[in-house]
Amino acid sequence: MPLKRNFLFKFKYVVIVLGLFLGACATKSTNTSPPIQFGGWVTYWDFNRGMKTAIQGKGVYRDIFLFSTQLDANGTPFVVNSKTIDYPSAVAQLKTSGTRTWMTLVNDVKIAGTDKSILKDPIIVHKILHDKAARLQHRRAIMDLALKYGVSGIDIDYENLLPEDRGYFSRFIAELSRDLKQRDLALSVTVQPKTLKRSASGNSAMDWSAICKHADRLQIMLYDQHGKKTPPGPLATVDWISEVLQYAKSQCKATTIVPIVKVSGMHWASDETTAIHYDQAVALKTRHKALLEREATSQVPFFTYKTIEVSGMVYFEDALSLKIKIHRILGMGFGKLVFWSLGRQDPQLVAELNKILY
Repeated sequence: MPLKRNFLFKFKYVVIVLGLFLGACATKSTNTSPPIQFGGWVTYWDFNRGMKTAIQGKGVYRDIFLFSTQLDANGTPFVVNSKTIDYPSAVAQLKTSGTRTWMTLVNDVKIAGTDKSILKDPIIVHKILHDKAARLQHRRAIMDLALKYGVSGIDIDYENLLPEDRGYFSRFIAELSRDLKQRDLALSVTVQPKTLKRSASGNSAMDWSAICKHADRLQIMLYDQHGKKTPPGPLATVDWISEVLQYAKSQCKATTIVPIVKVSGMHWASDETTAIHYDQAVALKTRHKALLEREATSQVPFFTYKTIEVSGMVYFEDALSLKIKIHRILGMGFGKLVFWSLGRQDPQLVAELNKILY
């Protein structure tokens, strides 16, 4: 082959290879999706702060769950504070920013004639699940609320169920999923954490494998490893989170599993144990001039204090400890994560989430 022709051949080859490389890079840059999708709850008791966080986190929070709906004494779902909170406007505002909206139903039962509720009541759910007509009526009421408020999906958060309701609840989820799909609505089921399959009250009364066959999302509460009934400690360590999620992967596809991480903390005082928000924990630490320490493996911040009247210990979550949990969850192959709840988290959290996303 003549020298000039050989040169032209090589030149064309280099151009072609370079073009393919640049094309691949361009495709990669335009098609790259975030490594994870974040979401969070906005509660009815802290609605304004929650919504402010959700709106300011445009592009960060892909799914917003409105913790809005309880049950009356007959098991009929109703939206809490619907006269004082403009839920339709909130849903429309979130949708405008490209956010999916969900309505969470919890089995808190309003006591007639009072402002109080029976929290996480398994009896009312038991009555609904075991009566075919009641189940149908309950599903229709849920559907009506979803359509009325214009949400993208329904999230069922029925906790502390009885062991004998395990199969009945799975059947209810299958029926509700079918109903919702007919209206192009999604279904999420929020469950308490567990690491072993056993039939007992609460977390183990849920059949994750059966639920995942019908629900779009199985959302697992990754907190309360330590709480009111335990000695002081982190709400969740990364090792405990891994154990719960490893069990979940044995029951469901990773694409269906959505970890839930709590952004607050717990205050163990000598007189009582109570939940504590990030801003409250920081204020308490400052007031007592306490030394901030961190748990070794998960970097969860904690401090102790003591006065003449009372002593206490606080574990809470900040941007650093949450970032470590997120990276552990990412490393296990999960692509979604939801925070409980938005409004009073570490203000630096959204910056850390942006770093992960972009």
